[in-house]
Amino acid sequence: MVMIGVIHTAWTIFISIYAFIIPKKLGCDFCYIGYILLLAISWLMYKDECLITYFHKTMVNPSYQMGEDSNRFADSEEIFGKELTIIIFNISMIFAIASLYTVSNRNNFAPFYVYLPFIACYFIYLLVARKFYAPRFFNTYLQKYVLTFKIAFLGTIVTYLYCLVLSKKYLKSP
Repeated sequence: MVMIGVIHTAWTIFISIYAFIIPKKLGCDFCYIGYILLLAISWLMYKDECLITYFHKTMVNPSYQMGEDSNRFADSEEIFGKELTIIIFNISMIFAIASLYTVSNRNNFAPFYVYLPFIACYFIYLLVARKFYAPRFFNTYLQKYVLTFKIAFLGTIVTYLYCLVLSKKYLKSP
């Protein structure tokens, strides 16, 4: 089970630094953006739970209910401990936002007025809606707006996905 945490953490770090290590000319950016959009949809569908971490949690505790402890990275904590895992994911989050912006900007898969709101919602989701950083602030002031925010976030995802996949402009061969 340790291997799940190693692979998950390595993948998270890779996705976070993707734009800085994979050049545009390799042609993988379309898949990267598609993956990020589908990942965000999966988080929304599965109660803010990463499916890899959820799988790990159910292996450890078969009675675990999805979303019960969605902000705990149990698979990574098993290897690195709670404190180091939080540091790794905080740093990864900063790089992930920069990477997402870089890839979105360098490809023009969608206009800036589509990808910027998505990136902003993605950032807010990671910071607040998952209650990872400020649980007391979240519970006091933001809890009542979660459904509205998630609907707006889903709207930005679908809009970006539409631009990415359905727009004929982006599907033309180079």
